[in-house]
Amino acid sequence: MNTLKKVTLFCVPYFLVACTTISPTGSKSGNKQTPEVKDLITQPKDIKDPSEGMKEAPVDKAVQANIVVHSLLDRAQQQLKSGDQLGAEGSLERAIRIAPRYPESYFRLAELRYQQGQYPQASSLAEKSISLGADEVLSKQANALLQKISTK
Repeated sequence: MNTLKKVTLFCVPYFLVACTTISPTGSKSGNKQTPEVKDLITQPKDIKDPSEGMKEAPVDKAVQANIVVHSLLDRAQQQLKSGDQLGAEGSLERAIRIAPRYPESYFRLAELRYQQGQYPQASSLAEKSISLGADEVLSKQANALLQKISTK
């Protein structure tokens, strides 16, 4: 017998043992017994609400997302000051991908599109920021931008 066959015969049992899984109750997955249909029908109390074990996302995740979005908005403002419109555009689009329901990101991108002369996109983004529930100040700014666009 050559060496390859010996190694294969020696390793196959270990491989098969490694492939078996053990359920939380301690039984192997191959020996799992399924309950009969009549047992499921007569005992509806065993059926649980699927959302019972689910937990809400921690508040820290939401706060962290806001911090990330605000830092991206700040970065976009710095990039605009330094003349890097492409970088600012990327930062704003990333902020929108992270928090798609945050109206200020859309408004800032609308301002950038207005500066670039892309008026239809600017108008659409300004309207989107208003529709997402922009606060009073942001809503006034978006409406002012829409009025500027309508005169172009």
